[in-house]
Amino acid sequence: MIYLKHPEHGIKVAYIESEISSDKKNGWTEVSETEKPAVETALDEEEKTLRELYAEKFGKPPHHRMKPETIAKALQEENHDHGPGTD
Repeated sequence: MIYLKHPEHGIKVAYIESEISSDKKNGWTEVSETEKPAVETALDEEEKTLRELYAEKFGKPPHHRMKPETIAKALQEENHDHGPGTD
């Protein structure tokens, strides 16, 4: 797992070498060791906010194993009456 940052898109986590290589070609740079604690705190706060927004929208918290990306996608869905995976 490697943290990457982009001047326009912010911070993300990359897991596989091919993803890291591709991202670096597109302007992402690796977060330095000295920046990691601040980055981890920012990502934790972002995830907490996403979880709070999800609970407000769907009336229940997201499953504890839902990734932040999945929560964000669910929040962006047009259907406001149902949570992800429901009909």
